[in-house]
Amino acid sequence: MTLQDHLKHLLWLMEPPFTEAFKGHCWHRAQDIAMDPEMASLPSLLTAEMQKRSKASTPTPKSTGERNDL
Repeated sequence: MTLQDHLKHLLWLMEPPFTEAFKGHCWHRAQDIAMDPEMASLPSLLTAEMQKRSKASTPTPKSTGERNDL
């Protein structure tokens, strides 16, 4: 598998409804795969992609037109 293949697979495994414990397993797997010098950047790529997805799934608050700066 290529680096991108591993990244896609781990991201797919970490999607809901998987538990936090299973996500932990995926992070450990990424670290194991990264022992191969060609795959060394996998944990950092996984971290960056998860942060990007987290930001994309966080709803932005809608403005009500009211001021909250009392």
